[in-house]
Amino acid sequence: MLGWFNIVSGLTVKEALTKRLSEMETNSGGLLSAAVLIQICLLSVTVVGIVYFKDYIDTYIGIEATYLLILMLVVQSVLYLERGVLEGIGKVHVSGLLAPTSLVFERGAQLVGVALGLGVIALLGGYVVGVGITLIVGLIYISLSPRIPERHHFTSLVEYGKYNWVNAAEGRTLNNVDTLTLGYFVSSTFVGFYGVAWNVSSLLALFGYAISQTLFPEISRRDSEKSDVGSLITDSLTYTGLLLIPGLVGGILIGERILEMYGDAYVEAKTVLIILITARLIYNYHTQLSNSLNALDRPDVVFNINLKFISFNIILNIGLVYVLGWTGAAIATVSSSLLALLLSYRATARLVDFQIPYRELLKQSVSAGLMAFVILALQPVFSGTSVLFYRFVDTVVMVGVGAGVYFASLFWLSGDFRRKVIANVPI
Repeated sequence: MLGWFNIVSGLTVKEALTKRLSEMETNSGGLLSAAVLIQICLLSVTVVGIVYFKDYIDTYIGIEATYLLILMLVVQSVLYLERGVLEGIGKVHVSGLLAPTSLVFERGAQLVGVALGLGVIALLGGYVVGVGITLIVGLIYISLSPRIPERHHFTSLVEYGKYNWVNAAEGRTLNNVDTLTLGYFVSSTFVGFYGVAWNVSSLLALFGYAISQTLFPEISRRDSEKSDVGSLITDSLTYTGLLLIPGLVGGILIGERILEMYGDAYVEAKTVLIILITARLIYNYHTQLSNSLNALDRPDVVFNINLKFISFNIILNIGLVYVLGWTGAAIATVSSSLLALLLSYRATARLVDFQIPYRELLKQSVSAGLMAFVILALQPVFSGTSVLFYRFVDTVVMVGVGAGVYFASLFWLSGDFRRKVIANVPI
């Protein structure tokens, strides 16, 4: 529920503020003040709605948690605003560190609360404490001071942000529609299996998300200066599949072993895992292109693409889950992601001259093929034990060896990858 409420009250303002600050606005302090005022208005409307439907919300959650939900919403919205400022002024690395920092404080507060016997309330309150402390940490790195906003500050933020609620809803749709649909048609056991497969595939997608977060303000800045942005888009496409391409190969070869780490029953999700990793691979390329469109100040184009994605995803999920069961949900995710990729590619190609990095993608695929060869050679060595702990160790070893072979091969095959690695090694 927190995630859905934040689509309206938090994410919309964050993305708009990041975009406008990255354009090197002269009165950045006025822009910040305008964003804060818009944020307060959106939060106020959302909070009034939550309070009005308090009884329904408490019933849905299962405990009286409405007021804690409001606190969680307020601190998370302010954190989003803070991260929007940091990313807009070029401190993406600091913004990225705030998420794990928040998690550390949050888990610590939750553990203390549970130890004191506060139960579920401790988990929700711990979230508020963790995010609250992180807000204070983030303020240290913000040198921007609020100033009196001008009318055009409000206009520019609203013009950009009015499209972003659908763009934020797209991510929620990808994460939730399939499991919500499954809840109506299959048993909760299969929903659980599907959820685990989704989480495994999502881990592989984190690197692509990091690339989009890093490049958004840089593309926006270059575009405002009328500099070349095509090379940045090409770079984003080059490394989006860096983990997902070998992840897909690994899922095909040892997906069963990976799922077995969650319990023997989860092995049933192997086929779904492979389909979902494929969906994540396709969707991540779409994310890079739609992120570029947003950075180029075309959220209206992304709005139209995401509306089509959401509609197609919902319709396909309902139809395919009804016909094929839980596998249908995964196929629906792949199909809708492919549609989104085609639409975002066509839209981006009309605005910017960029290259699809076929050679680099081929080198990543070849490296993944060499990794597959090594894993296949190792499988007979590790197939003898039936003890769960030893199978767990075997799986970790196989993943580690496979990753080593993949990156070593890519380092040897790709001069571009080699230069990137050497340039970023701290020593």
